[in-house]
Amino acid sequence: MARTSRVHVLAACVLVNLLADLGACGPAREEEKAAEGHEVRMAVPRSAFLDRLHASMRPDSMPLQTKHPDANHKRWKGSQKKENLVLGEQNPDPGEIRKEEEIMRELAHLRAILASQVEEDRSKMRSGFGVPLPLPEMKEAYTRRSFLNLVPLYLPDAQKANTECRRDLLALYRSLNDLEELVKNGTLWPLQLVDSWGKFADGMLVGNLKLMGFFGECVRISVTQDDADFRGQYCFLSYGAAKNSSNTTEEWKDLRTPMLSSMLHPSLLTAYATCMPSTCTREELRDTVNEALAPAGYELNAVECQVENPPSAFSADEVFGIVFFSALAAVLVIATFLDVWSQCFQQQGLRTGPVKYLLVFSVSRNLQKLFHLDISKNPGVISCLHGIRFLSICWVVLGHQYAYSIYLASNPTELPELVKPAAFQMIANGDLSVDTFFLMSGTLVCLSVLKQMSQTGKFNAALYYLHRIIRLLPPIAMTDAFLATVSGLLVTGPLAGLYRSFYLKGCRHSWWMDVTFISNLLFPYLADMGKTNEAATCLPHCWYTGVDTQLYILVPLVLLPLYYRKKQGRLWMAFWTAASLAVPTVLIGVYDLWPASMLSLDTEASIQYNYKVYLMPWCRASPYLVGLWTGYILHTAKNSPEYMKLTASQVWAGWAAATGVALAVVFGIARYNDPSPGTPQMSLAEAVLYGGLHRAAWAAAVAWVVVACHWGYGGPVDWFLSHPCWQPLSRLTYCIYLTSLPIQFALQYSLVRPHYYTNLAKIQETCGVLFIVILVSVALTLVSESPVLGLEKLLLRPPAPTRYETPILKPDELPSASSTDTEECSANVQSEDGPQCEQVPGNADSEISELK
Repeated sequence: MARTSRVHVLAACVLVNLLADLGACGPAREEEKAAEGHEVRMAVPRSAFLDRLHASMRPDSMPLQTKHPDANHKRWKGSQKKENLVLGEQNPDPGEIRKEEEIMRELAHLRAILASQVEEDRSKMRSGFGVPLPLPEMKEAYTRRSFLNLVPLYLPDAQKANTECRRDLLALYRSLNDLEELVKNGTLWPLQLVDSWGKFADGMLVGNLKLMGFFGECVRISVTQDDADFRGQYCFLSYGAAKNSSNTTEEWKDLRTPMLSSMLHPSLLTAYATCMPSTCTREELRDTVNEALAPAGYELNAVECQVENPPSAFSADEVFGIVFFSALAAVLVIATFLDVWSQCFQQQGLRTGPVKYLLVFSVSRNLQKLFHLDISKNPGVISCLHGIRFLSICWVVLGHQYAYSIYLASNPTELPELVKPAAFQMIANGDLSVDTFFLMSGTLVCLSVLKQMSQTGKFNAALYYLHRIIRLLPPIAMTDAFLATVSGLLVTGPLAGLYRSFYLKGCRHSWWMDVTFISNLLFPYLADMGKTNEAATCLPHCWYTGVDTQLYILVPLVLLPLYYRKKQGRLWMAFWTAASLAVPTVLIGVYDLWPASMLSLDTEASIQYNYKVYLMPWCRASPYLVGLWTGYILHTAKNSPEYMKLTASQVWAGWAAATGVALAVVFGIARYNDPSPGTPQMSLAEAVLYGGLHRAAWAAAVAWVVVACHWGYGGPVDWFLSHPCWQPLSRLTYCIYLTSLPIQFALQYSLVRPHYYTNLAKIQETCGVLFIVILVSVALTLVSESPVLGLEKLLLRPPAPTRYETPILKPDELPSASSTDTEECSANVQSEDGPQCEQVPGNADSEISELK
């Protein structure tokens, strides 16, 4: 009955239009039939697939006739056309300007004809003429049907569009009415335009609702014919509940994870793509679509349109970035040339004169240092940290790949089943890798400070804080500069507009949050700062460097009493350790918060946990304090060999305890960490206990691995983690940390289609991302980290310290440094060509902080 009524309505509409315009539409249709042999000219499509499709649909295989031999490269010249154009062959007088009423009548007539053709196609299918499959010979019928059903949401209203847009839309309507003949003659652009629209496909019931269309098919359209002249314009539209709407759907919320608040724009969850002539404006499209969405209580949030190779000039930011990085590349080339030339021709004077400040930028020299392998055994080097450091950053990258690719998954409703196995907790609890870095940072800073105090008897606060800035700031500043200036030139595809309007916009506004190490403290106030529709910063993951730096500033207050008053100092550090455990425990209990980062759809709970616990230094200090204790134990044991002599039972007990604690932390909340309905809720007592202790417990388990391997009780674990192959990768860890997430953002924003989300796919993607990130990290190291450390050695290296003599202390007192520790890097320090010592714990030149 519904179909019969619809047929009657359509027939009535056709009849009314024919009667209302009997004198105009009748002759016009006759002229259209007479013009069937008219040569429709367009560009040859670039796609080889479309060429094959065209060949299979044209038995005669006639060559496509084009108005321009290379029309795909022809720029749209609509702005140079006259304001009033002759549209088609319907006007009896081609030289007369078509009146507005005639255009509207023609549009109504074309719509009526298209509707009748669609209904005719449907009747043929009902009578058994066709089959409900999108076979090539049925593509024309499906194209007309899709167009008629979707046009109010996919194209501007021709009646309200500008003159040139209206001209091209009318040409599209005419082409769809005669689509079979046009396709036989090689005119595919009407087919391509509608085919590139984002439409519902298979998998709707598993959440395949991201209607991204086909970007390349749209932007490669180039039409140059008598009644149309335009290029394909891809538009990505996102919508949500209208403000002050009676719609029962809640207004769309900003779903950005607070601690990593630059993830893909949440509008990707309710969005679709269209393709329209480049002569139409996005404002015209916005007005038309909003009018169609209004009855349902929705409105557009954003409309991003783009054409292929738009003729736009570089922005001021992009020009600055291109000039700056070109100049920096020139410096590297000159420095490398001078370095190689001085070595080949024995020009040692260059290495001691003013040019030595330029030679620190030499690529050849810094690459040698970066990839140097030290296979000698040095008791002053904690070699297992190389493997721990790189494996931990790989865990971070894997977790980010899982988290940020969810928003372009074609099967989101299947993800709860994906996370149910207990083994998935290794991904869900991936943020424990951050606590590993806090542990290593505390360990190495403690070793550095205590060693300096043992050697000189004093603490150089100025050098302590200055080195921190020199060590961390240049790579962050260089990464921010690249992202805020030229990164937008590298992102292409359907979401490139969102990258510029969301991520790049926030990056250019808030880069200062990264370089001041305070982003973690500002994240809870982003809304008050007006940052509601843009990324938080260029490097949102630099919340970690903020927390680590804030703890680093306070380290002397904890460690210095340990040197001047040994027993009281240990009590003082024990007090701060207990406080670091108590603070998150109390906050979780008082505010009834999550105990950790949970897999849940409760956005408000996630926000509260991250703002009150996850981002705050007073709640992340416990693994850092465990690191200080680890450094103190390692430093104390240097002059007390009995500390390092463990029985077999002690070693086995230590490994068993560390393994048990680590497994309990990772898998202990598996039954609660599941977003599926019916998952049991953790009691407040369990949440308080786990939330307050699990990070320190994990750090303690890793600390045992460090101590056992360094003291010779690591066995195969030490062999694996201390293998020299980890050394170059370990030196790159800090730059990998800085560049990995921006690269993952850029790759996600460059996707052209949703992807099927599986564990194997995420592992494959992570391997590819790591390969790219390592290459980029090498470049970042060569332009920022290595040269700056070289300049620091030239400008700030203090003279060799006078040996500060202290008596041999008892095992329970703080010992002085041994001669082995004092000379552990002496050979490398004396030679500018030697390998870098940044990775050597306790080197007075650089207290190792590249643990991010």
